[in-house]
Amino acid sequence: MFLHIDIDSFFASAERFVDHRLKVIPIAVGSRSDLEIFNKKHTCIKLMYDNSGAFVTPVFHSGKKKKFESYFVEEAEGRKKIRDIVTTASYEARAYGVKTAMPIAQALQLCPQMKVIPSNYPLYHKLSHKIHAFMMAHIPLVEQYSIDEFFGDVNG
Repeated sequence: MFLHIDIDSFFASAERFVDHRLKVIPIAVGSRSDLEIFNKKHTCIKLMYDNSGAFVTPVFHSGKKKKFESYFVEEAEGRKKIRDIVTTASYEARAYGVKTAMPIAQALQLCPQMKVIPSNYPLYHKLSHKIHAFMMAHIPLVEQYSIDEFFGDVNG
């Protein structure tokens, strides 16, 4: 027998794992193109690269804790504009029509009370590895397909 395990809303669930105040409220995890990778000084960027299944390409991230205003809001021509996209949304947010890859500004129009959290790839990577290790301890053969997707052969 084979199992296919695909963890839905993985990034949102990971955020709830570390911040219990996020449980049962509409949340979305958002991502943006990190223009900091073009910074020649590279003072605040780290390269996370571990080709072991969770991420198979390099991921650049900042060690700094990101806030909504500083991460998603840009000011241009005297106006504030919310940028970038929803990476995943909780079921509470999905009930309002919020979907993956939707612009955050549009998602907030559908669900104004939703809390949008900047992505935290090192956290997702760490939790993905823990899930993989747990599965390997309990399932004879496990293959990780992506950060939140696994195949298991329970026959051995």
